[in-house]
Amino acid sequence: MPPHTKKRHSSTLRSLTRPKTLNKLLRGRARKPPGLPPGTLTRTERPPGDAAPHFPLQIAVMTYDEAGCRETRNVSAREALALREPGKVNWIDVEGHLDPETVQFLGEALGIHPLVQEDILNTDHRPKFEDYGTFFFAVLKMIEFRPESASVHIENVSIVLTPDTVLFFQEEHDDVFERIRDRIRTGLGGRIRKLGADYLAYALMDAIVDHYLITIDRLSAGTENLELEILDDPHTSQMQQILGLKGESIVLRKAILPLREAFTTLQHTPADLISKNTRIFMRDVRDHLDQSLENIDTLREVLTVLLDLYLSSVSNRQNQVTYTLTLVATIFLPLTFIAGVYGMNFKYMPLLEYRYGYPVAWAIMIGVAGGMLLWFKRKNWL
Repeated sequence: MPPHTKKRHSSTLRSLTRPKTLNKLLRGRARKPPGLPPGTLTRTERPPGDAAPHFPLQIAVMTYDEAGCRETRNVSAREALALREPGKVNWIDVEGHLDPETVQFLGEALGIHPLVQEDILNTDHRPKFEDYGTFFFAVLKMIEFRPESASVHIENVSIVLTPDTVLFFQEEHDDVFERIRDRIRTGLGGRIRKLGADYLAYALMDAIVDHYLITIDRLSAGTENLELEILDDPHTSQMQQILGLKGESIVLRKAILPLREAFTTLQHTPADLISKNTRIFMRDVRDHLDQSLENIDTLREVLTVLLDLYLSSVSNRQNQVTYTLTLVATIFLPLTFIAGVYGMNFKYMPLLEYRYGYPVAWAIMIGVAGGMLLWFKRKNWL
């Protein structure tokens, strides 16, 4: 692997050791005050230490059919509802930090249950699907690998599907749906302009799920280089990298596993708003979710092996150091004995007054040390 590639993967992995994502997973991102009646709409506050920015609210509307498309951006909630056209597919895209007033206004106009409005405001909700008869509600987690920060970003997404409208909520302005918008604008590259709102909802969910695979692949890309680093020179930062990747895999699994369960339930539950043709495409999304979970499990197994490899490498390195120190101490043990004997203050001692006593003592010590080294070599201890 080229050195510049190693350096890039190494810096990417080190940045993934940040505890932000895992801490966010453990404590949740937003909580409403306890004890309120069901369906109460409140602005949920982020927990202390969560410095995620609040994006200003923006609403865009796309209205289209097979004949054409009209797109309007930066409108109010009232204008968004007025821009809907009967007989066409209407996509109301609400981006940014949600406020209860906007959610309540749109919800009441489209006949959305207050409990669903409450779930839309809860950006820490578990992924799920719910069929209310007159509308269909879905919660997903949009996961994206951001190269500029070399980290995994998680964003809550809520989708409300009515017979002719898709009401879409996301926390930030940047998303992964620009290709879908281009397909709607141009009418090229598929059947999206020919089918209904349920196919648009499928396309949005499919784009989200496809990015799960991309994110997992990018996380897995550095494990090979990390293995080489551990074998070459194990150090403490590698343990932090492995634990950071394990934390990211836990977050990914938490986002994907409930969604797969929801798709499984959807396949076996009749939903009038989702046509038979669209259900066929939903199976493909379920397959991608299965593949994502398999890749996550593989990544976690690889990380477990890397952790064992790191601990074994560190243990072997410590054993090698201990082994070397033991050999040195063993060699110096008889030399220390000889020096100690001739360091005693007795008047009558062999070679004490001999003219060549000092060189003889050195010769004995060197001979003992050399003999021990030869013996160690013959035993294959060196």
